Amino acid sequence: MEELAGRWPRTDIVIDGKRASIEELSQPFQCYAVLVLHAGADVVAMHGDHVELNLSPSAILDDSSLKNSPFFLKAKISAGVISAETDNYSTIPISIVFDDPIAVASWHRLAESPNQMFRPIGPSTELTIDRGGLTEVREIRSKDNIYNHSPELLLRLIESSIEKNVSNRCAVLFSGGIDSTLLLKLIMDSRRAVLAVSVGLRGSHDLALSERVARVIGADRVSVEVSQDRLLKEAARIRDTLGISSLMDTSLAVLFFTGALEAANNGIRQLIAGQGADELFGGYRKYLRIYQESGTSDVEKAMRHDLANLWRSGIVRDYSATALAGCLLTLPYLDPEIVGFAASLPLSLKIRPPQRKIILREACRVAGIPEEVAACEKKAAQYGSGIEKLLKKLYKI
Repeated sequence: MEELAGRWPRTDIVIDGKRASIEELSQPFQCYAVLVLHAGADVVAMHGDHVELNLSPSAILDDSSLKNSPFFLKAKISAGVISAETDNYSTIPISIVFDDPIAVASWHRLAESPNQMFRPIGPSTELTIDRGGLTEVREIRSKDNIYNHSPELLLRLIESSIEKNVSNRCAVLFSGGIDSTLLLKLIMDSRRAVLAVSVGLRGSHDLALSERVARVIGADRVSVEVSQDRLLKEAARIRDTLGISSLMDTSLAVLFFTGALEAANNGIRQLIAGQGADELFGGYRKYLRIYQESGTSDVEKAMRHDLANLWRSGIVRDYSATALAGCLLTLPYLDPEIVGFAASLPLSLKIRPPQRKIILREACRVAGIPEEVAACEKKAAQYGSGIEKLLKKLYKI
């Protein structure tokens, strides 16, 4: 815990309504204990009989320009009662661990003890937990029909998401694929100070591709080559801390942790990534296979399932790994307006065999990204970085 706290400039600890030290966390408490690590202000507010948490990019990063970000988690904690409100596909995941006492936890794997019961909480949810259990109220948002399915509109929505959610100084986890390239290009165009961080084994596909693409678009980029010894050390730490076991989860967690650590070492507290674009715009290769074998309805069903699973698992993993390194993870593609836009699109604007991400590639072209980049097909990050292949060899799987 002390190592984790050392990665963040501020540590707020409240035990039973009073400020406390990190050493006191190991002591028994009567009602509740709260630990928040951040780099901002106004995250924890004391109100006598309760504590309020404001886990938004604006508060965590101390950046008033991000006041309108739809990414947030708000919580109110008092003796015997916890209430919380989540946003739509927040970068602040929330889960409930039912135990004695009931607790709110941001790392879902904390619930793997056989004596505990775990329940993930979906996006756009208000909830209250008291001695009687969990009361959940899901917010139903009406979605306006979107008749304009142009790449120009998608581009404006991504620019708007960057304006609301991305700080004036940030890093982009950059593989050279169209998801991260489009974000990097638009952040650069917005005059924000941005550093592209590429992670992989020496000679890996992603390090070579990201170097070429960064040169083409004129991006400031740093390359992090992961050695075998470093990979083993970070994988063991992450698997132990986050409780993950699968090869894919370990590979992606190492990727995010390493990228975030490089950003933090450069004095940057926000890591931007392109997660969500595959689920929203039909990026995975398996969607082509389902399309060809089962038809359009099964593809759309698979994409909806993967988006929901991203909230329950992928975002929790990536957010937690990024936070371990001292950074806030932000995923601009999961802004509610972009999610709504993607939901309204006909499948033909996402997948047209053999192509995927049709409209996102068109948005890249509109943004001035060269054709050689916009049309490029790329492996998933865990493969392109070489990390999963080496872990598989080291673990003899």
